[in-house]
Amino acid sequence: MVRRTTSILAITLTGFVLSSCTSALTDATPISPNSGVVVGVFKLVGGPPPGVSIPTGGTVIFAKVKGKHSTTVTASVSVGSTGHFTVRIPPGRYEVTGNSPKFIVQGKRGLCGSVHPINIKAKKRTSVFVQCDVP
Repeated sequence: MVRRTTSILAITLTGFVLSSCTSALTDATPISPNSGVVVGVFKLVGGPPPGVSIPTGGTVIFAKVKGKHSTTVTASVSVGSTGHFTVRIPPGRYEVTGNSPKFIVQGKRGLCGSVHPINIKAKKRTSVFVQCDVP
């Protein structure tokens, strides 16, 4: 059973209001008053010189890390074309990955991610940059 919550990210930048996004959390990881808030940006980075950084839509996935291995997916968030997202998840250490329909490698969606795992603390805000490295 999946419970859906809606998080609104309303940032005005040069007159534009950015997107809202929907996240899905499993019953095993309920939203609690101790959940942390993750705010991030999902972008395609690179390309031919001089290279560019382009916001992209897709899905960003948070998998809780236990020891040297990640466990099941704790949360995922659908990201609109602005690339901005926000989601509430329980405290812990998470591997953050993503996929975008705009990032195709050998006919399949390429995998994207943050450079390092992130640590979510209770009732704290954490920022993350999720990128797809475009050759």
